[in-house]
Amino acid sequence: MIKKCLIVAIMAALLVTRGLACASDEAVQEQINELKDQLRKMADRYETRISELELRVARYEIKASEEHAHGEDAHGHDEEVPGQSHHHGLLGGKVKPIGAIDARFVRVEEGKNTLMLHEAKAGVQADITDWLFGFITFTKHHGEEVEIEEAYARLHFDELGLSAKPGKFFVNFGPENLAHFFDRRTITLSAMHEGLFGHEPWADIGVQFDWKLPVDFYSNLSFSVVNGNNGATYGDGENTVSNNNLPIVLDWTNVFDTDYGLFKMGPSFSWGQWDSNDKYNVYLAGGNAYYKIGNFDAQAELIYRYKEQMPGVGGKNAYGYYVWGAYAFPLDYKYLRAIEVLGGFGQFIPDMRGRETRITPQISFIINDYAKLRATYEVRDQSPRDRKDNRFISQFALAF
Repeated sequence: MIKKCLIVAIMAALLVTRGLACASDEAVQEQINELKDQLRKMADRYETRISELELRVARYEIKASEEHAHGEDAHGHDEEVPGQSHHHGLLGGKVKPIGAIDARFVRVEEGKNTLMLHEAKAGVQADITDWLFGFITFTKHHGEEVEIEEAYARLHFDELGLSAKPGKFFVNFGPENLAHFFDRRTITLSAMHEGLFGHEPWADIGVQFDWKLPVDFYSNLSFSVVNGNNGATYGDGENTVSNNNLPIVLDWTNVFDTDYGLFKMGPSFSWGQWDSNDKYNVYLAGGNAYYKIGNFDAQAELIYRYKEQMPGVGGKNAYGYYVWGAYAFPLDYKYLRAIEVLGGFGQFIPDMRGRETRITPQISFIINDYAKLRATYEVRDQSPRDRKDNRFISQFALAF
């Protein structure tokens, strides 16, 4: 519209110029030339301004499409929940208090019933500048002390497609490890995750670098150097960890949004050393794939771990896998946005130690973006000990 007005104005000025030139009036000709210059300068300014605005709009559209494709929540973790779109920061503004509560009722087969506050967290996230984001959360797990769960800054260098994240954060090794309990699709972590990383997400101190590759689809390459403070992976399998260990972690995530659905997939790799007088190498290799079409989505993840034989430490090889699929039934109801049914299956197989298997059927009632009620009957089996401790768990999760 602006361009059309400028063209009309310039044509009008040229017509006036042509009429006045016939009068051979030098003074008038000077005024006409001056008017031409002013119009040219004005047109140049408007063209420059329009180009700048178009570039800004294009950048916002690219950023929005990447976040949608990658499925990032406000924490910067990649999880997309059908039937809802969860965003922390209900109070708005650049500095946002955030938090979540996980209340559970647990009944263990042939055991007692337990009603408890399983986890509570509170923190702050801040869009400090256009290129600097800060995040910190304090977490209290049932029966444990308050701890700093995550505390990091994220620096964006948009021109280069790079970002850096120093601090304490969930290590970018597979999608299950990145999700907080509210964003996690299942109430509990899988047998694979608990066997390889423990009963909580692997959070570590270090620095993570991300590079969005200059390709037509979303492709992110992540490189981290962390402290290795995870006894299950970089330790003796219990609580003892290395005092001289800085593992590196690589993750490559690719997203393809097609007419046949959204595909997200990529490999992960980690290498470090466990130091017990002598150094022993530890390797992790994994891969994951995610698919979503309409209200259905599914995910599969596989992780393999190899530890060089260490004195006093058990089997050196271990692997696990985990698959789930879910379908959400959207509802146009005041107090219920969607009902989701999910089924999951996972195993953890340590070398020479048997097998841990879990089957997790689940139903979720998505109340709104900030509240959900979920229930599962978790079938748990461990062989060769033939231990069965099946559990019914219901969860009320609330976030702000």
